[in-house]
Amino acid sequence: MREIAKNLSYYNWTGFYMLYPVDPGTLVLGPFVGDPTPHVRIPVTEGICGAAVATGKTVIVDDVNSDPPLSLLLDQNEV
Repeated sequence: MREIAKNLSYYNWTGFYMLYPVDPGTLVLGPFVGDPTPHVRIPVTEGICGAAVATGKTVIVDDVNSDPPLSLLLDQNEV
């Protein structure tokens, strides 16, 4: 993980979310480099990570703080 973060130095946070085996409707935070996040568990129906799960595609955004909600992205087929 540190090697990925080192090679992507323009990002201030790099990490992985994985499907939780006990509850496949939840993503859990895996290895990451950067400041701690309160988003340790994320429902697969929410957010950018949820959009990736819902569509099976990589989702890239420039600024996660200004990204529209998942429902809007899915409605507009922008994911």
